[in-house]
Amino acid sequence: MGSSALALLLLLISILHAGFTRGHKPTVTVTPVSAVFTGETVNLTCVIESYSDWTYEWYKDYIKLQSDGHYPVNRDTLTIRGAAESDQGQYWCRGLKNEGSTDYSEVVHLSVKASPRSTVTVTPDSAVFTGETVNLTCVIESDHSDWTYEWYTDRNSVKLQSDGHYTVNRDTLTIRGAAESDQGQYWCRGQRSERPNSSQSTSAVNLSLKADFYKDGSLIQNQTGEMSIPTVSKSDEGFYYCETKRGESPHSWISVRALSSSPLVVGVSVGLTVFLLLILLVLLLRHKKKRDQDRNNPVPTRSGEYQLVNFPLQSEPVSDVTYSEVVVKKQQSMDKADIMPESTNVTYSEIRY
Repeated sequence: MGSSALALLLLLISILHAGFTRGHKPTVTVTPVSAVFTGETVNLTCVIESYSDWTYEWYKDYIKLQSDGHYPVNRDTLTIRGAAESDQGQYWCRGLKNEGSTDYSEVVHLSVKASPRSTVTVTPDSAVFTGETVNLTCVIESDHSDWTYEWYTDRNSVKLQSDGHYTVNRDTLTIRGAAESDQGQYWCRGQRSERPNSSQSTSAVNLSLKADFYKDGSLIQNQTGEMSIPTVSKSDEGFYYCETKRGESPHSWISVRALSSSPLVVGVSVGLTVFLLLILLVLLLRHKKKRDQDRNNPVPTRSGEYQLVNFPLQSEPVSDVTYSEVVVKKQQSMDKADIMPESTNVTYSEIRY
């Protein structure tokens, strides 16, 4: 009796379990429904038509998946973020309860395709001269044409926007007046509203503005994008050019001239010159006046006498000229006793010219 009752109980449990699980085979739906592209997000949903409060298990290629950053599980949905080609494979699920579990779902195959590849072409295709215009073109290998293009550079790793220096026209980035600061790596990516939503980012291309610089045929600086002369002198005058793999640039003549003075400097110089000339003129006038005074005034001698100095006139030579020297003596006071009596012994003579 006891053994018969146990057998009957086991049979009843088996029947109840079979009835619980029968008709509870899940199905798996995939979003997006078509082939998945690398980088996209994929959602797989385990659908059980009856009952609720299931716990879900997910499997990929006979391996039970654990919820993590790449495969997060939220109730009945398994999400694959940033799908890669390694996510391609077979997936299935089942539901669990305390009373038992459902059958395994049918297997679904997930196909992951690489996103359209994009490449960058550069014109000119070698080292660029400063000041030139550079065109970078983003080429996407796809049957679709409704792409929006994004451009990036390693200087700031952010999307470049059209401005005066950079211009984005559909698939082409144009750099006008290239400078040494434009050197670096550039890459692009395509975006669209429908699938595939994005292309792969290109491998970065390097934009180089290096060249060799020459003066009068002699190498003066190599492998640089720009050359500067810090202190210009007359010796820097000459023909300059640069050379890259593309060839030689036109020769440019650099002429060195003296720096012209500013109006302020010229005004100060003229003012100083006039001032010095006035001082010189005053000195000359004073000197002339002193000479005239010396001519007209007697010159005192050591004995206290005054002597008139005769200066010859600048005239035609005259014959039969008699010169005389007149000495004017200073009158001295005399006592009456010193007054000489008038001499009676005086001889007069007459001088005729």
